[in-house]
Amino acid sequence: MKIVKALLMLVLVLAAVLVLGGYLISPKFSVSRSVSIAAPPDKIYALVADPRRWKEWTVWNRRDPQMQREYSGPPSGAGAGWAWKSKSEGDGRMTFTAAEPDKRVAFDLYFPDFGTTSRGEIALAAEGGRTRVQWTMNGDFGANPLLWLPNFFLNLVELLSKPVSLAMRLFGNMYAGELVFMLIALLGAGFFTLTIGGTLGMFGQVAMGAAWAIFHILIITLQAFIFMVLTIVYSAMATEHH
Repeated sequence: MKIVKALLMLVLVLAAVLVLGGYLISPKFSVSRSVSIAAPPDKIYALVADPRRWKEWTVWNRRDPQMQREYSGPPSGAGAGWAWKSKSEGDGRMTFTAAEPDKRVAFDLYFPDFGTTSRGEIALAAEGGRTRVQWTMNGDFGANPLLWLPNFFLNLVELLSKPVSLAMRLFGNMYAGELVFMLIALLGAGFFTLTIGGTLGMFGQVAMGAAWAIFHILIITLQAFIFMVLTIVYSAMATEHH
């Protein structure tokens, strides 16, 4: 009974910490992602500025083929908008607030289920024969921490999963390498002892062990270098500000 009470108290304390911490941490967020596309800005702008063409390239629309869409305002540019209703993706509305041909499209994104409005922008910049597309979202989850705490933990898991997985893979490779090293050393010792024996057998055992040790050191150094580079790349991606 005491254990149950202790666990219940621990759960209540953790819940209180999460709720109080949720009110102390800023609910505002800003997310930015960019990609280089092999197409001129005018081609991409035509797909972005017309809400009727978003279904041609967004994953959001493809998640629910039965999604109901309604369009309003002009065909494209500032004032154009569209709303959707979906059983699996929820309801929402997007309104284009500003548009510069071949350069940028700004919009407001409203989700009635949460009562929140986010502001976003898709900016286009020519890079030779390609286009750098940068998508930025800014918003506020409001005073209720239950609306944004789940997203916080999901993003935390996403940020930590890559370096943790790299660390586990490096540990696994090093552990497996040590096991293989020990097995080869034991097999070599047994082989030279049983077949040759004496001083010559001991010399062969030492020579084989030394050669494998040098090879093992080279492999560990190469693995450490590769994982160090991957860690730097993932850290740069996680902290990059577009």
